[in-house]
Formats: sequence, structure tokens, C-alpha cells
Amino acid sequence: MLRVWKSAKTNHYRETPIPPTLATTIRTVGDVRNAPADEPVVGVSTRTLRRWMARATDDLLDVTDEPGWEFVGFHDLRRTWATSLRSADVDAMVVCDWGGWDDLDTFLDHYRGTHSPEAQRREREKVSWL
Repeated sequence: MLRVWKSAKTNHYRETPIPPTLATTIRTVGDVRNAPADEPVVGVSTRTLRRWMARATDDLLDVTDEPGWEFVGFHDLRRTWATSLRSADVDAMVVCDWGGWDDLDTFLDHYRGTHSPEAQRREREKVSWL
């Protein structure tokens, strides 16, 4: 699980699962740095994150020639992550917990995206007359 601090001013955090390979990379970086255990492995500003995102979406636009990449933001990444979990049949309340949403209504109103064709097909199979 990856611990994500909600605010530098509070001691409140959430934990979310990450792929094993990412966990290994994080542990390795931590071991090599030899930094205190409570120091973040990655500590970057919102401005830096925005630059990284702009560079990545520019690269994707160049590769795919899909103009939609010009409009991708942080919330799109969260929405895609959450929708992928729901498409994999992860309970919506667990997705809210992992993603840091305080309530299901906020999640449903602002972050739920369209489920994948595979997830929609799986759900249609549950209904005999579809």
C-alpha cells in the first residue's frame, strides 16, 4: 500500500494499493537514498507535476495525433484510475477509500467515468433479456 498524505498540515493520510513492481522501485530508491523513513520518496510541487503532465500529454499527442490529449488534467487521471477499478468490479466504497473521496456522492458526481466496453459487456450478461 502507498501512503498518500492529504495535507502537509495534518497527520491525515489514505493508503492505496500499488503494483508490486512500483513498490519494489520505491523501496529500492529509499534504500539507495539512505534518507529518514518519514521523508517522502517523491516530494514535488504541483507546478512540477503540471509540467510533467504537459510533457507527457504533448508526447502522446505527437505519437497518436489525437487532439484530446491537449485537454487531459489531473482529475482525468483520477477518473480513469477510479473507473478502471470499478470496471474490474472493485466495490465503489473501497474505490472511494483508496482514492480519498469522502463520500460516494462526490465520487459519483465528479469522478466516475464511462466503464470499459468489457465491463459493460460483463454487466449486460447479468441481465437475461439484453
